[in-house]
Amino acid sequence: MRIVSPKLALAALLALPFLFGGCLKKYDPDKLTDGVWNPNLAVPIAYSRFDVYDILDRAEENDLVVIDPQTGLLALRYEGQAFSFSASEVLDLPDFAYSKSFSGGLDFGFPVFPTFNGQMTESVSESIDYETENGESLYDILLAGGQLNIDVSTDLQHDIVLQIEFPYITVNGAPLVIDVNLPYTGGTSSSSTQTNLTNAFIDFTDGGTTTNAIAVNITATLDGTGNPIVGNENIDFDLSLNGLSFALARGYVGQQTVALDGDSILIAIFQNSIDGYFQLVNPRLELRVMNSFGFPVELDITQLRTVNTDDGSEFPLTGYPNPTLIGAPNVVGDSVVSILEFNSQNTANIANIITPVPKYLHFAVAGSSNPNGEADAPNFISANSQLRVDATLEMPLEGFAYGFVIRDTVEFTFDENIEEVDWVMIRLYAKNGFPVDLSGQLYLADANYNLIDTLITSEQQVLLAGLTNSIGKVVNPTEQTTDIFIPRERIDNLLDAAHLIFVAESNTLNGTSGQVVGIYDTDFLEVRLGLQVQGRINVSSGS
Repeated sequence: MRIVSPKLALAALLALPFLFGGCLKKYDPDKLTDGVWNPNLAVPIAYSRFDVYDILDRAEENDLVVIDPQTGLLALRYEGQAFSFSASEVLDLPDFAYSKSFSGGLDFGFPVFPTFNGQMTESVSESIDYETENGESLYDILLAGGQLNIDVSTDLQHDIVLQIEFPYITVNGAPLVIDVNLPYTGGTSSSSTQTNLTNAFIDFTDGGTTTNAIAVNITATLDGTGNPIVGNENIDFDLSLNGLSFALARGYVGQQTVALDGDSILIAIFQNSIDGYFQLVNPRLELRVMNSFGFPVELDITQLRTVNTDDGSEFPLTGYPNPTLIGAPNVVGDSVVSILEFNSQNTANIANIITPVPKYLHFAVAGSSNPNGEADAPNFISANSQLRVDATLEMPLEGFAYGFVIRDTVEFTFDENIEEVDWVMIRLYAKNGFPVDLSGQLYLADANYNLIDTLITSEQQVLLAGLTNSIGKVVNPTEQTTDIFIPRERIDNLLDAAHLIFVAESNTLNGTSGQVVGIYDTDFLEVRLGLQVQGRINVSSGS
């Protein structure tokens, strides 16, 4: 369990850089007289009182919340970045090409003439099957963009006008009609057109009888040039759709599965921890799922685990309800929100969610559309449709912990004149209103982080846990005094030091026996720091 230890260490002991950097400046030169002075001077250096919000300020501003106004019990609340899959991941409109060579005699029915100088009009109709990416059945689409390309050519030796009508592609409410002129100039005649389909509406049902169909009527009008019609001429027709995007699509998207890479919640309070056992009484993970697709989704949680990025250890959660059916809105633009909660009642091992001192809670999901098959109402997808998942991890600070080891490093500079100093003693007095004790070691390191001295030579008790009542709330703070003695031969190491490294081990009150304690909004830590210096300082009257 995370019980304030990292910040206790920083508040109580990593204040020492301030101490060392300014301790000798505490002397008042006005109190010194000419000649030789042999001081043994003890002075107060600092006094601070930290409340629970100061101690836990590694959390973001909104991470620490009171969850029980009656008792003041606190919880850490972490939110993960939202992730989702979008409309384009469910329905992608691929580029499409269609080609057909129509026979002038067989398809259009142009008769054979040794010479032809008149005019005649014939038509053909075609239903083109638009092939979707994943077998989706399309009813209709309002396009946001795209282009229709048509290339035609013929070896008929006459002037031809083609009227190409798409009865179920409408622009501004009217069917799309494209006219193509093929004047005969000798040899093969050809022409190309491009049509912007932005805001076009396509009905793929061919009047309500099918899906994925594009109906086209081609009417050819011949103006005779006196050349023959021999009966084996062709009109070659090529159609392509490119760069299609939709504003709204209806149909049946089938039973597709979209897997997401997942996301992680940084459990910031553990950023400096390296070991420990924790157990919480009632942690809770909430997934808020918002679905604005016009079809139900079966949400499958494929990964749910905590991860310690220092050593790669993982702790998977087990026994939780999975998969879950997420409902769908009935109206375009609406959404349905489902709340999935994982707690001690429905998730087997969630009480140990932070047992391996995790840095991250990682989760990943996959969504499957229409798990019960096709329904009477068509699916719909708008360009803004998405399935969005937001995660909130709430950890009431109620439980027990032991062997919680943290490590922290801060920059350090000491540039005082130490020639006349014989020894230095730092006294730390702590009044502890938290149910947590702390022992630690403090090291000096050079610029390359090589250890050059140990200021606290053994795991010395720095804080004693406060005594609690029946709900694990501190009612009797404890007091502890710690002396750190630095003899003359080790004071020189201060000049070579560039970093202070603090390693501490913390336990909750009787944590090894499983006693449950809590962190409340009335908890506090009071710290007093004093400095005693033994030295010999020569002062001249002219100084």
